[in-house]
Amino acid sequence: MNPLLIEFRDLGTGHDDLLLWLEGYSRLADSYYLAIDPAMLPKQESPNKSRLVLSLLLEKWQEAIQQAKQLQSVFLPYDFSDEYTGCLSCKVDGELIEIIPGFSNREGWNVGPSNPNDYFFSITDFRPDLPKPIKLTKAEFLKRIQESIACAKSQLPT
Repeated sequence: MNPLLIEFRDLGTGHDDLLLWLEGYSRLADSYYLAIDPAMLPKQESPNKSRLVLSLLLEKWQEAIQQAKQLQSVFLPYDFSDEYTGCLSCKVDGELIEIIPGFSNREGWNVGPSNPNDYFFSITDFRPDLPKPIKLTKAEFLKRIQESIACAKSQLPT
């Protein structure tokens, strides 16, 4: 079992280099929009910028999960593409969290990866990619997000 939830694997192309893995579900995504995020180091496009923006994105995920009200859906974007965003629909139910990977028609260029706060609670066109949710404890899900942040940051120069 891969303990990481999402990992950046630099292939030098900005494409198919983000791996999302969750209980047997996996999806490749592009880091391109992380590298060109205008809010963070606007004149730089590099693998290290992608790692930094990914860690900021995941920190915002943690905040959104903590802010979510009981049974409220929160949408965590990870795949920023020209015509859609891939995201995880998460619903906190007590100590459990129900997670469904899927997509929204909201364009990736219309979301700031380093600060997607306006995305988390605004998606109304979510399309699931699995027939039923993956259930984890909230603590385990937050732990995997934290491990993914630590992995991204560990690859940054000191």
